[in-house]
Amino acid sequence: MRQAEAPQKDRPDPPQRPHPTTVSRFGANLGETLAAPAFYGRIYLAYAAQNLKIKLSYPWDFFVNLLGTATYGVLNVIFLWVLLQKTDAIAGWTFPELIFLYGVGEFCFGLFSIFFFHMVSRFSEHYLVEGNLDRLLVRPLPALLQLMMESLDMFDVVILLKGGALIGWAWANLPLDVAPLVVLRLVSAIVLGTAVYLGIFLSATSLSFWLPDRGGLLMPLFSLSDASRYPLTAYPLGIRLFFSYVVPFAFVAFYPAVWALDKGPLADGVLQSTALAAAVSCGLGWLLFTRGLARYESTGT
Repeated sequence: MRQAEAPQKDRPDPPQRPHPTTVSRFGANLGETLAAPAFYGRIYLAYAAQNLKIKLSYPWDFFVNLLGTATYGVLNVIFLWVLLQKTDAIAGWTFPELIFLYGVGEFCFGLFSIFFFHMVSRFSEHYLVEGNLDRLLVRPLPALLQLMMESLDMFDVVILLKGGALIGWAWANLPLDVAPLVVLRLVSAIVLGTAVYLGIFLSATSLSFWLPDRGGLLMPLFSLSDASRYPLTAYPLGIRLFFSYVVPFAFVAFYPAVWALDKGPLADGVLQSTALAAAVSCGLGWLLFTRGLARYESTGT
């Protein structure tokens, strides 16, 4: 006779690790919502490690880039020094104060360059025109996160070093407080200023989804960012309003420097207003990018 098979015990399914792409948009599953940022962070760090290994395989490129960036910085300092040979100050800013202002702007631009510069500078040509954005869209990761990972360039740390050196020299030649809280607040302002940079350039880059002249806005924006590293009070009222409310580059360097140097009533509420400018600009950039990505139809090749 055929023996009856022993009844199998019901075994619970093994716990499945939530995939980050299944995370609820509104955080319905708290565990998955909390797991997604950690998952993305591990991927970003792994990608950064590989990127650094690739960059270090060409050490001479780093030193050439360092030399070129240092030379450019020295020329800018000489330009400011020559301007001040005919006057004691520019719009009430002395030479060490101008160097401090320029250093803050350069430090913010250095952070932006390391993490985001290549994303915005080659988005139109490399990703839209050549169709490389299609490659990102078939992967189970957010397209914007992948763009940020591919933008990472540790060679641009030389810009960060130049900005830090300018801030250090100016700090040593100015009667500034070196209390930890003051330094922390200045670092916070620099991080927020970098976020303003990101929001402005992400907004301009996202317009490439609609504009036939893709990338045409970036070069004027880079020129405007350079102009914003000088005292805002030296410009006419219209330009001051433009840099504060239309393209808010003033929150990258000028207002944080005004707060750190305690130069008049403009120093009040700088951190709060810079945080607001960062939130608005990044929010607008994200909105334009997601709307543009939704209408993207590939290159057809």
